[in-house]
Amino acid sequence: MAKAIIIDYNYLKTYSPLGNYIDIDEIYPFVENSQDIYTQDVLGSPLYVDLIDKLYNGVTYSTYEMELVDICSKALCYFTCYMALPHLYLKMRNAGVIKQASEGTQTSDLSEMKYLREEMKNLGEFWNTRAVNYICANTTEFPLYDAASDDMYPATRQYDSDIYLEDGLKDLTYEELRFLKKYLS
Repeated sequence: MAKAIIIDYNYLKTYSPLGNYIDIDEIYPFVENSQDIYTQDVLGSPLYVDLIDKLYNGVTYSTYEMELVDICSKALCYFTCYMALPHLYLKMRNAGVIKQASEGTQTSDLSEMKYLREEMKNLGEFWNTRAVNYICANTTEFPLYDAASDDMYPATRQYDSDIYLEDGLKDLTYEELRFLKKYLS
């Protein structure tokens, strides 16, 4: 499989909360990892490889593929921030692991960084859910979504909930299931 990244520096600066005040070179290495982990997870390997190969080889996307890549690009921005935040908060230097601060700034504490990281994850999951809904609404345009794979199949759930259901959903009443579906989906 060829390697191509669906977002560039400018897209990441424009559509992520990073803005212009962060050295994008420190963030950009996390884009490829985020794409391989989260975008491939939502699309499954056959569709993911097809879209990346088309991008790498300069093949024009169909209108449906372009819309899907646009949705996935938004998710990728947030998941890149999600993966990069711990590395922005703490730096590995010759002196060891340090928390950087410049004059006139106040560093955040770990709980604030965790909160911000969780928000980035929630936004990424929102856009991944939109991508799945878009694919399902246009199934005939994405035959590779359901194709057999030697690698990754599309994930069936896009949200990672903190609620643990020991034996799944078998002991829940109809009303409890409706509640969970309404508030966790």
